[in-house]
Amino acid sequence: MSRRALGSLFILVAILLALPWLTVSCQGQLVARGTGYQVMTGNIQESASSVTDESATDARQPGSFLLWVTFVCTLVGVLAGLFGPIEGNAASSAMNLMAVLGGIQTTAVLLFMVTIRNRVYEWISGSGSGHVGVSEMAQMISVAVQPGCYLTLIVSAIICFLGLQGATKLRGEMNAGFLASAASPEDSGPARGRTCPSCGAMNPAGNMFCTNCGVKLEDQNRTTD
Repeated sequence: MSRRALGSLFILVAILLALPWLTVSCQGQLVARGTGYQVMTGNIQESASSVTDESATDARQPGSFLLWVTFVCTLVGVLAGLFGPIEGNAASSAMNLMAVLGGIQTTAVLLFMVTIRNRVYEWISGSGSGHVGVSEMAQMISVAVQPGCYLTLIVSAIICFLGLQGATKLRGEMNAGFLASAASPEDSGPARGRTCPSCGAMNPAGNMFCTNCGVKLEDQNRTTD
């Protein structure tokens, strides 16, 4: 997976945040719903009828810190994917960064899914008359996480996995290049080996005797009669 491909996945996350993320209903009747961006900013659309008889439609839910974290990671991931380095250690570091961002997104979305119900209960209880507790709200209110949330979780996990895989591949390619460069023979003639004056076989530079015929090897700078 290339760096630009990972950047495209972060763009996909930005699109998924515009899909429905949350619905709230009371005894089968829709109370509120919102996209990822609406839940993030607290600007959730409420239905005309509320859980309480008071004007809860004027209440504004606090924004979600976890979705803000997801959104910031998305922006950084897009920039790293589209404008980051292409080769060398810097490219590997960029892939690692995007993997970390994907991991943070995955964790943030998971925590959102775990905690959103209690947050909604507290919000509705506080925006009403105030005498309805969270436990009573849990019996009345149904909070459903929508496909946008699940898809964001899946894509974020894929980004984390592919980012780690890509960084590991880049490091492996660089290490292989270093080893190949270190193992390549030098251009100087004597370092390549010593030629046997008897049979003409090529021998390693440190050999004193020919490995083919056993004749003692003369110094390369000396001439034979």
